[in-house]
This record gives sequence, C-alpha cells and structure tokens, in this order.
Amino acid sequence: MFLKYNMAQVRLSSLPEDANNFIIIHRPDPDLALLPRRFVRNNPIIMPYQNALLTDPTNNTFSVGLRTVNGDKGIEGFQEICQAHHINGTVRMHYTYIRGSQFNIRIFHDEYTEVAYIVQEDSDDDYIVIEQEDSDDEEELAWLSDITEPKSYRRQCLHVPANFAIELIPHIPQSLNIILPDGNLDEWILKWADGRPNQVDFGHGWYEFGREERIRARDQLRFYKTHQPDTYRLEVRRY
Repeated sequence: MFLKYNMAQVRLSSLPEDANNFIIIHRPDPDLALLPRRFVRNNPIIMPYQNALLTDPTNNTFSVGLRTVNGDKGIEGFQEICQAHHINGTVRMHYTYIRGSQFNIRIFHDEYTEVAYIVQEDSDDDYIVIEQEDSDDEEELAWLSDITEPKSYRRQCLHVPANFAIELIPHIPQSLNIILPDGNLDEWILKWADGRPNQVDFGHGWYEFGREERIRARDQLRFYKTHQPDTYRLEVRRY
C-alpha cells in the first residue's frame, strides 16, 4: 500500500525564509543545485560534509551528495527523492536547516501546489490519500521584478512597475520599509522621476542589498504587502 500524504494547502512564500530557511529550484537535469551563500557563510560547518540528509514531512529521510565548486557548496543526487514522490519536472524545495548536514524539506510544484508525499506500507491497496486542513494564511503579492540584465544592481536602481507606482502616488513616499529574507528591516530609498509621477526606482537600500546578495540575471524579486503602511516583505527566487 502507498499512502499519498497531502499537506495543508499553503503558499510556498508563506513559509519562513532567513539564513537557515531557504528555497532552491531543482530541475530534472543532474546539475548541481547551489546552497545560498548566506547559509554557507553562517554555517561553515557544512563545508567538510560530502553528504546531506533530507527529511520530508512524512519522516522519510533521503541521502544526497554535497559537492564544493569554486568555493560554493551544492547539493546533487535527487533521483531517489524524485522517484519516491513521482516527481518528473522542476520543483521548488523549501529547506530548514537542523544541524550538521541535516535538513527538513517541503517540495512544491509551484507557488500554490505542494507535492503529495508518498509513503510505502505493506498492503495490496494502491493509494490512500491523507488530507490536512487548509490554511487561510495568505499574503498578497504587490509586485514582481525579474532581473533581466546581468549584474543589474550596478545600475544602482531597481525599477518599480508603473501599476504599483500609481498606488504610491497619493502620498509620494520617499522610501519604503523592506523586510529582507533574513527577517531584518531595511529602508529602500525611492527616486521619483521629475514630471513623471508613475515612474519611480529604488536607489540606496536596493543597491547595497543587490551587491551583498549577488543578485544575478534571471533572479526574481517578489514584494508582498504587510499590515504595516509602506512596508513590504521581500522574497528572492534564484533561477
């Protein structure tokens, strides 16, 4: 018998993201998936390890490889996880660091769809589906920025989409409070174009963040509304 265990329907972006909680995009090809540099800097103990243990929500534990390339640490060898949970395409895996080289993981097909974790048991039945109660915890995506230029942070500005800039026009704030992925609060300066009320860019704040975090082409920045005025939670997706 196989048990298909469906987690509560939460958005991937509602899970915590900080130095020890992060998301990695895993593709079907065997390429190395790099761990975030911030995680490696904060946890240098991970560097000597050659294997990691990943535990899914059903307490199945899988061994994967750890490899160092040009000073970066990456994970490889996801075939067993993919086969166990019938995964064929690209997935997003949320990691929570435990200790040593041990992580808890949750796997998502996309922002809204978590995989059905499969547990094998002794029975002649095919599948039993176990559902958890849904969660009402959602955040509203304010806007999304795709980094399409290599090293675009060198421009010192990040464009704010016009449809969102219009929402700011009534009070023309000079800065916004940004909750960074590590949970710290930062102030990002807004640079309004003269005579163009719907054209605005982030200046200082964004520039320092982009340089420190090495934001690259194809990375994606997601800004979520919070209950506080002029305050947004930032999520970085690395592709």
